[in-house]
Amino acid sequence: MSKAVRTWLLAAVLLGAAWLRVWRLAAVPAGLHYDIASNAILAGQIAFEGYRPVFIDAYSGREVLFLYSAALLFRALGSSIFALRLAGAFWGIAGIAACYFAARQLARASGHARASAVLAALFLAGCFMHVVFSRFGLRVVTLPTVQALAVGWLGCALQRGHWRAWLLAGLFTGLTAHTYLAGRFLPVLLLLALTVFVVALPRAQRPAVFGPLVLFFAAAAAVFAPLGLHFWQQPALFWERAAQVGVRAGEGALLLRNTLAAAGMVLLEGEPYSRYNIPGQPVLGALAGLLAIGGLAHTLLRAAQWHASPAGRVRAAALASEALLLAWVPVYLIPTALAVHEITPSNTRAFGMLPLLMVFPARGAWLLLQWLRQPHAQGLPKWPAPRQRWLGAAALLFVLVFAQAARDYFYVWQALPAQQLD
Repeated sequence: MSKAVRTWLLAAVLLGAAWLRVWRLAAVPAGLHYDIASNAILAGQIAFEGYRPVFIDAYSGREVLFLYSAALLFRALGSSIFALRLAGAFWGIAGIAACYFAARQLARASGHARASAVLAALFLAGCFMHVVFSRFGLRVVTLPTVQALAVGWLGCALQRGHWRAWLLAGLFTGLTAHTYLAGRFLPVLLLLALTVFVVALPRAQRPAVFGPLVLFFAAAAAVFAPLGLHFWQQPALFWERAAQVGVRAGEGALLLRNTLAAAGMVLLEGEPYSRYNIPGQPVLGALAGLLAIGGLAHTLLRAAQWHASPAGRVRAAALASEALLLAWVPVYLIPTALAVHEITPSNTRAFGMLPLLMVFPARGAWLLLQWLRQPHAQGLPKWPAPRQRWLGAAALLFVLVFAQAARDYFYVWQALPAQQLD
């Protein structure tokens, strides 16, 4: 696929994503959730009263990146729930572009088709879970965007070794701590990827990455430092929310139940709470789920092929990228698995699995499209021509993804009793 075609397709995805996240934003969702009301109060204090928090100690603790971005819109548009929701929509749309960037860097590093990054952005754009949180005005929507930028720049750094990429990867890694509680898991995943990268490098090449690694960790630490100092001065705040909902002694059965529920939320049965989901709907629908299974199988196969390839920076970057991708979803299911005293599975607590989860259905879809493009694909008629089959299937996929998202959000979910105002 040419660069021009990828650009036009990405533009179409972003336009569709913007429509899903902005259309009727003032009216849908209906009502005012207490978390949104408190966010509006806090953003107003930042915008107009000189309040400059590093962390919100009240409300069981809140990170502040979203609140500062909402405050900017409050200054431009005035204080309103619409402006708060619009800030969330902007973060959601930016997350689609960031997903493309991260998926493309992972594809480039691991030898997958770069065009699959457009499909990853498409699946995220039509992900019901992402649409919901892009329209609410909650801080969790910042998490996928910032962590995708961290992953994308780290992927670039692993491949090319540019100091700017290492610096930006570190800055966005540190910024993730200011997004949402589950963002604390990102350093664990990136440390895994970096460990695989260094171990896979030939011994003679390892000293050359010491300086870039120092730059990465220093940049991350610098951005995290204000929040880290705040937690150092008040350590109870760091654990407050986790202590409220987490596992206690003698609750092994609850933990097992939650772990199984969390494991099934991607493909089988999702969050039961109608405020944030169509009760029981998994994160991936039937089509995306089947494609994701194919994409996962292909990813495992390619990882095995890279493991057997000659040693060097290219191989090390590929193995690190695939290790990061394969560990991503299991690690980001941990927050909802551990929250045994709250609704499980929880889309909010598992929101960190986005956007890299969408790489799997994207790779599966790309394999299917490539098969349809073959001149003599087994079992397919000679007409239409391979190129026409490919274009038709790609167009159908775009329509299905956006149509399903619009139906689920504006018709099915909006009609639920919990979304109605008496």
